[in-house]
Amino acid sequence: MTKTAHDELFELTMLDQAEDAVELMHYWKLGAQDLGLTEEDISFAVHNWMPRHLDLQYKGVRMCVGATLRELIDIFRFKDRKRKGEDVKGIYGVLPAVLAPYQSIKYAGGDKVYTSFPDLLLMFTLQAWFHKGAPLMEKAEAAGFSYGARHCALNKIGIAGRMTGLIPAPDVMWSWGLVCDEATKVDEFLQTMTDDKWISVITRMPHDTYKGDEDYQLEDRIKYLGSNLRDSMAECEKALGIKVSEEDMRRAADDFGRFMGKIGQLTMLNAAADPVPLRNSTLTIPFGLASIPFNTGVGYMEEAIDILMEEVKEAAAKGEGLTRKGAAKVGAYFNPWATPWLERILIENDCVFIFSMPTAVSKAQMVPLKSTDPHEQFAEQWLQINFGMGCGCDIRNWVEKIEMLKPDAMILGFLDYDRWLGQAQKRNAVEVEEITGVP
Repeated sequence: MTKTAHDELFELTMLDQAEDAVELMHYWKLGAQDLGLTEEDISFAVHNWMPRHLDLQYKGVRMCVGATLRELIDIFRFKDRKRKGEDVKGIYGVLPAVLAPYQSIKYAGGDKVYTSFPDLLLMFTLQAWFHKGAPLMEKAEAAGFSYGARHCALNKIGIAGRMTGLIPAPDVMWSWGLVCDEATKVDEFLQTMTDDKWISVITRMPHDTYKGDEDYQLEDRIKYLGSNLRDSMAECEKALGIKVSEEDMRRAADDFGRFMGKIGQLTMLNAAADPVPLRNSTLTIPFGLASIPFNTGVGYMEEAIDILMEEVKEAAAKGEGLTRKGAAKVGAYFNPWATPWLERILIENDCVFIFSMPTAVSKAQMVPLKSTDPHEQFAEQWLQINFGMGCGCDIRNWVEKIEMLKPDAMILGFLDYDRWLGQAQKRNAVEVEEITGVP
């Protein structure tokens, strides 16, 4: 029987070997139709786009892609269950939908609760792997979310996805206004435009620490955010008809800590190699689970990371990599998921990204949490992330990671449109360069 492009995609991502491969293929084909992906589009991705921008020679990378594709497919399984009137409720997050709080809800609700961040999942796959995100963004712009106002492309994907029915409406939208101050406005915009009746839960925290403060060490700040998370979790529980236990939360916090530890270890192994085996566009794939609460769990991605770490060690020992030995290594605050060609241009000119700030784990993240209350543990984990800390603490975090990973330079400015993250591309850059001497 002649192979289709769908078959080739499943072979590439090793989903053809999964026990549930038949069911996955069924929902993938439904999803591909909804996404507007033709056989030609999928074939282009498999034979051209993905091999040019991802390190697919490694089994672990193909497994990482497969774990993420499995999660994308799960959107359409959820959509089908909602259409059939099954007893299932959905909760979505916004950037960054940090794993632990949503994972604890998934542990409590089981198969009766669907957890996801479909906007980012679509950006992560449809745009980065198939190069087909533009049609959705154009739909959002036509609805009034114009490019001239410097609106976030991620929010555009979410708006168009919901307005076209591509993404089913959730029952709860848990918005983290901790970073993205536009997300809650997007929720209101969507409810006005689509008349969907979901419950909106908002967790906020002012960015008001002093420059000398270490956010994750401030007990009052941890307790304040922990209290907000406790209140937000209670609203989510009420809307979803579940009860999240302390055991669910501790289990989820352990998942997040263990997962971030592996991401940090993989980043360190790769950065220390000369030449570097993995591009940063590849490293962002497993890191995606930290900002997208996978309804399918952490197991598939963890297995892929474990295999990939061994492959990176082997490649480093053989001197195999993306560039010549001694080529320039650079870092970024965050190398955008959706623009892998930027890194390809660097590699073609004998230069490679070795890390983004969030994928490099700090020393603080490698020690046990001080908090014993599970909500405060979530808060402490959040405040240890670059996105979650004030600018002074962030500057010191940058310095630590730059001195640890030793890039030749930093390339910044990708997030200049963002009102919170944009400042890090400006003020932080000046101070960190003065301290480290790294341009």
